[in-house]
Amino acid sequence: MVKPNRDGKLAELKSLIAAKASDPTTNRDGKLNRKVLIFTAFSDTAQYLYREVAGWARKELGIHTALVRGDGANQASLGRSDYVSVSEHR
Repeated sequence: MVKPNRDGKLAELKSLIAAKASDPTTNRDGKLNRKVLIFTAFSDTAQYLYREVAGWARKELGIHTALVRGDGANQASLGRSDYVSVSEHR
């Protein structure tokens, strides 16, 4: 089993997220878009990524994270875990 501190794919993902947060794109209205969506077919992978990215993203980048799962067991660092609140958070 790969440990998070030796997980090259996790390190690359964090690098991509940091790049997006520091140099965001703009939406059609000209507003900055720092949102990143990560999709996976596996619940275990989603939980691992949320566990490893959430605290880091909040502390290092000042951004919120959320885990939205098909079974409704959602989590979010912004205090709300329902899909609508997470997807509309600015």
